[in-house]
Amino acid sequence: MSKTSRTARPSNAGRRRATRARPRRMHDRPGPRSAAPSPAATLTVDEASALLHLTPRRVQALAREGRLPGRRIGRRWLFTRAELNRLVGTTAARSPREPVLSARNRLRGEILSLRKDGLMAEVVVAIGDQELVAVITRGSADTLALRVGDEVEAVVKATEVMIAKETWE
Repeated sequence: MSKTSRTARPSNAGRRRATRARPRRMHDRPGPRSAAPSPAATLTVDEASALLHLTPRRVQALAREGRLPGRRIGRRWLFTRAELNRLVGTTAARSPREPVLSARNRLRGEILSLRKDGLMAEVVVAIGDQELVAVITRGSADTLALRVGDEVEAVVKATEVMIAKETWE
């Protein structure tokens, strides 16, 4: 090739490569990442499903039907923790350090009576118009500082549940 046939190419030095701007994501927000979420925090579908003990698809379906208080932002559903707590009847959000239980059978009620005797304690809890009797260790009752009138949660975790029905003959 001769010198005259070569064309001079412009230099790319000092130029930026054209890129498409990507949308901002939640983790792109400025601020501390390790801060504990406030009780009024916004929840994603996964977080709401864990709070409600439902699958994420069920949470989305309920939100679409208007049966769950949520807002759709773009392609994502967002829920306010306070609204969901009010819906399920919880008074306060759990602290991030509180242990999480895998049991789903949780019954909220009020202690009607508490009898401590030796190593054991009998706790009678009013749940609606029913009473539940639990026998726990005295040490557990003392650690929880249980008192008559306290609002508690009975957690039932069993491998068997038996059903009885009166037969009329």
